[in-house]
Amino acid sequence: MRRPLDLRHVISPGLRDLIELANTHDFDRVQQQVRDLRGCTSPVNLHGFTITTDQTAKEVVRSYRSEDEPSGRLLTTCGNRRSSRCPACSRVYAADTYHLIKAGLSGGRNVAETVRDHPRAFVTLTAPSSGPVHNRPTTGAGKPRPFARPCACGDTHAEDAPELGTPLNPATYDYTGAVLWNAHAGQLWARFTTYLRRVLAKHFGMTQKALNQSLRVSFAKVAEYQKRGLVHFQAVIRFDGPDGHTSPPPAWATFDALSAAVSPAVKSARLTIASDAIGERVIAWGGRYKVDPITALGERRTHRRARCRVNRRQGHRARRQVRHQERRRHRHRGPHPDVVPVPNAATYAALTASTTCAPTATAPDRPNPSRPCPYSSMYGR
Repeated sequence: MRRPLDLRHVISPGLRDLIELANTHDFDRVQQQVRDLRGCTSPVNLHGFTITTDQTAKEVVRSYRSEDEPSGRLLTTCGNRRSSRCPACSRVYAADTYHLIKAGLSGGRNVAETVRDHPRAFVTLTAPSSGPVHNRPTTGAGKPRPFARPCACGDTHAEDAPELGTPLNPATYDYTGAVLWNAHAGQLWARFTTYLRRVLAKHFGMTQKALNQSLRVSFAKVAEYQKRGLVHFQAVIRFDGPDGHTSPPPAWATFDALSAAVSPAVKSARLTIASDAIGERVIAWGGRYKVDPITALGERRTHRRARCRVNRRQGHRARRQVRHQERRRHRHRGPHPDVVPVPNAATYAALTASTTCAPTATAPDRPNPSRPCPYSSMYGR
């Protein structure tokens, strides 16, 4: 039996706790829990018990109580996606996202390698304009566009200029529409996936039931904040057979058919937001969207569309997913406070809590507006 420790000479309370913890009867278990955290800076403390029983034999197979731990609690990782909150967990999330996207594009990790031959598209959907903002024209690589005209304000802004994305005319900028867009963009994405299947069924001359029996449309999307404070979506859309990634899609399910269906689906997907404070607002996609083919490695395409290599796309999407989680804590910045006040938390809560969604009469059969749609979904049907 160990003698009780006399730590009266230790001034620091934290140091006293560490010494007492190191002298517990099962310090190896404490070390194991710390190793399992893998550097998590904000571990979650769990308290409780679990009992696993065999229903046939009516016997307890396994039981666990957090009180039996040396510290009286079970530690687990926080799983936060933001590096500013937990660098270790955010790195794990970024690596998991990379491999998840990679498996969906080129196979592996219980995904058939034949998916690399399935028709796939990289789709970018943007938000509508709420008003002109300060911008900095750049190329696809993020470098300044040569011979580009300066911003409408007359200046050529630097890359880190604080006014980038802020309205040119705060008095006429549609702040209400910007707040409503960010609040309901996820539901609009759900509408888009519904209308995409409808347009595909019409394009192939069959019913939606027949389409679902012959073809599965899989999605993997990421929502990211733009400089102007509005989210836009980038998604991988893939055609699979009726059994999913293990079966090839029909021969008539091609990239050209998928590309042709995106435009009508974008124009048809709409939400009507109604509240006593703002009346009725229609939420729709912006006029700029893009559809690029994703080709397999080493495959040559004869058409003039941009070629998208798999390894480039999967890394690009993983980085965007992590950056999006970093920016989610930043709402729409708006102009500088000395120009016009930005909608505060109370205004945002009033706009988002008091609105209800009603389907817009753009098609005879309307999708379910209550369908859940998280901002991040990976290869869901």
